[in-house]
Amino acid sequence: MNRFEKLDDLVKEGNGYLCTSTVLENGISKPTLAEYVKDRNMERVSRGVYLAADAWPDDLYQLSLSNSSIVFSHETALFLQKISRTHYRSFAAATGTCRHSSQSASTASPAQRKLKRAGSL
Repeated sequence: MNRFEKLDDLVKEGNGYLCTSTVLENGISKPTLAEYVKDRNMERVSRGVYLAADAWPDDLYQLSLSNSSIVFSHETALFLQKISRTHYRSFAAATGTCRHSSQSASTASPAQRKLKRAGSL
């Protein structure tokens, strides 16, 4: 199996997403990743997170990949736990700094929907 085939498998395992950390854990270099991202026309959705051209974007999944300490709360948590059938219109989350953040999913730009490393929008 060559490097690109291995990366194809990682994208498939990641539901269309590929993280730099996962690539490095699998012994593949950053230059190879850069070549792969360009060759496969992947989109950089946040630092170290790439989305395949044919994948369906998921804002909450992107946030969780971008920040491993994120915790979804309130209606967002109910939706993710399948307790609520209503699709979220805004999301509530906190990071390791324990600051509460809430953002309307319908009015936020992609950049605004990403939590800053400091834990606030």
